[in-house]
Amino acid sequence: MSAKLDRCQDWAAVMERAYNADTWGQLEAADQYEKLIKSIAASVGSEDWTEPECVFLGKLAQCLKQRVDVLQSPVSKAEMFPKENVHKLIPPLRNLSFELDPKFPPELEKYTKADNNNGVSSATAPLAQYKPGKMLDNEGYAPGDDSGSEDEPEDESGGGGGGGTTNLIVAVSKPGSLLPPIETKKGETRLEIKIEKIGLKDAFAVKETYFTISVKDSTGLDVTPLQETPTCGVREGLYIHFNSTVHIQKALECLPRRFAIFFELKHTKKNESNRVKAWALLEGDELSPSVVCELYKKPTDFKRKKLHLLTTKELFLHLTINRIKAS
Repeated sequence: MSAKLDRCQDWAAVMERAYNADTWGQLEAADQYEKLIKSIAASVGSEDWTEPECVFLGKLAQCLKQRVDVLQSPVSKAEMFPKENVHKLIPPLRNLSFELDPKFPPELEKYTKADNNNGVSSATAPLAQYKPGKMLDNEGYAPGDDSGSEDEPEDESGGGGGGGTTNLIVAVSKPGSLLPPIETKKGETRLEIKIEKIGLKDAFAVKETYFTISVKDSTGLDVTPLQETPTCGVREGLYIHFNSTVHIQKALECLPRRFAIFFELKHTKKNESNRVKAWALLEGDELSPSVVCELYKKPTDFKRKKLHLLTTKELFLHLTINRIKAS
């Protein structure tokens, strides 16, 4: 049960991230959906799933494939399988291993079809067309994929990629997707968070770095749109300087109890982009004017249950926070 539960939680996390990307990064979302389908196919072919669970996963794969077709079509046909339908699949997938007789969302049944051709079981027929891929963790990485691994030996000298130098490097910056300040009513408070800099032992070695910023509730679900900073252009010593201002897209008073703001540092490694290098979080009771956040190893734990420090060195994410109250 534990292995299957973990697998479902990982899949649900990948699907949620792909769903979030579906708004602004269609190619990235389609890629994640396809990886998820192949991961499910690999698991169904090698692990002990019950017949009802296989049926559920087969239908889910069919739905995801239809969303991929929508995203990859040169002609807009979103009504064929709207993005909102993907979101409806996340909770039942997360709870799949708890259900003796898992129920597929009835309003989505019309998007699935039974198939029992060529002697393929009706339970796994929807998955049979997909070549099994590698099973993914909750960041969308496959086990053994070192292009997403940052578990490198600590360099106690402070070196590594020129990290101990004081030279300054300025690189070309690419635009992000930061949003403008929100409108607030009288008495409401909007938050501006300036990402000043982040300390890394190999600051000079990482390429095309940027932050993805998300606001989550206590269960790890998004409560505001995702935002991304431009790629950083300045590295100095052990620090990467961003100086990017993030406007939180809900008034402070409207955010749920126990919310947290997540900062995921992403980069390009071995020509693969969007890899998480490190992450940090800021909880609602930590909104001081100047904040220093600890850095954690991936995968990002949006539920805040398993936090593992990235390094024993005194390297942190430095933030400046401005609360602006409407009068």
